[in-house]
Amino acid sequence: MCKQGYVTADGETSGSITCLENGWSAQPSCLKSCDVPVFENSVTKNNSTWFKLNDKLDYECHIGYKNKYKHTKSSITCTYEGWSDEPTCYDSTKICGPPPPIENGDITSFPLPVYIPPSSVDYQCQYLYQMQGNKTIICINGDWSEPPKCLRMACKPPDIPNGIYSPQRVTYTAQDEIKFECKDGFYSATQETVAKCTSTGWIPAPKCSLYHERRRRPYFPVPIGNEYSYYCDNGFLTPSLSYWDYLRCTEKGWEPEVPCLKQCVFHYVENGESSYWQRKYVEEQAVKVQCYNGYSLPNGQDTITCTENGWSPPAKCINSTKICGPPPPIANGDTTSFPLPVYIPPSSVEYQCQSLYQLQGNKTIICINGEWSDPPKCLHPCIISIEIMRKHNITFRTEENQRLYYQSGEMQEFKCKNGHHLATTQPLITICINGHLNYPVC
Repeated sequence: MCKQGYVTADGETSGSITCLENGWSAQPSCLKSCDVPVFENSVTKNNSTWFKLNDKLDYECHIGYKNKYKHTKSSITCTYEGWSDEPTCYDSTKICGPPPPIENGDITSFPLPVYIPPSSVDYQCQYLYQMQGNKTIICINGDWSEPPKCLRMACKPPDIPNGIYSPQRVTYTAQDEIKFECKDGFYSATQETVAKCTSTGWIPAPKCSLYHERRRRPYFPVPIGNEYSYYCDNGFLTPSLSYWDYLRCTEKGWEPEVPCLKQCVFHYVENGESSYWQRKYVEEQAVKVQCYNGYSLPNGQDTITCTENGWSPPAKCINSTKICGPPPPIANGDTTSFPLPVYIPPSSVEYQCQSLYQLQGNKTIICINGEWSDPPKCLHPCIISIEIMRKHNITFRTEENQRLYYQSGEMQEFKCKNGHHLATTQPLITICINGHLNYPVC
């Protein structure tokens, strides 16, 4: 008797042998067989009741139906594992084609030419990109549901009370870094002065804490109506222009809100004149100045303002023909400091590139005679394409070096897949050049 899935040469599941004068008759062989498959929305002209190994069975779909390869006719083969496929056909109006491509992302499985409802596929985003929407799409009535989007991970400008940071931008992308420092009397709560933009925000979160904050915290909060006398450090005055005053707790908070203001003394203006010299001012107060012919303030205005860091702009009129405007923008990079409307020679600014982009040239430019020196460029990184590797029959040379992202100038080494050899004289080592890789072919 043959095992299940096997039959004799005449299609029986069992056979017999006979004892003859010269010995036993030939022993029957059990051959791999396949039963008649179940036809769904399809039909065959073959009337056989069983099929042996490697037999082919032709079938065709009913009118208005196609198989999962969008064919109306096809064939299946009897193999050791059974039939190579199912002779099933589907309503051609409900079959979906390949899933739609998305920018900066791809599906997690190899794309098929046809998908049968309710098939589904999952998407994943490239490094430094964050998914918006459902990662899974479904084939319904011949159409795919809405695919997700892959957006560059971004952070809003940090809010650091009692601290300053650079560079200052409208938005930041993943892996961008800022440097921050705390004002006098405050320190970094994390002991770090650099924060990085990540998918969860700034890490570590930049924060400035008051010195001896824990020592004073037990005395607060206090009831509305309480008041305390205080004095300001040297170089600062109270809003009443005194060295000491009272701080009151009110329904709206502490009054005055800013208890100590920076004191500025206006001595003189270089290359200009003003009638307010030798007077004292506090933060937010401004002084009007008049520059000599051919000279102007850096911002083109006629006033300077007392700030926490002194006079802004400095009390100096400069040759207006040698002033530079904002530094030129560069693709995929930015200046490390917040751009000003005007720069005095020999002012300089530095550039930095976005994550993975490679800076080419001098990162520092200088304002000379009203013009900036040449800015650097940010060279594109390379993203290894698994699809191109598959088509070129190549794989990574070593398991340890399987990165998908490379800066311009970095190298990656490949090898041919088993059973393949190099098709050209091109080396198996390739270099990333401004976003371009020359893949070898095997």
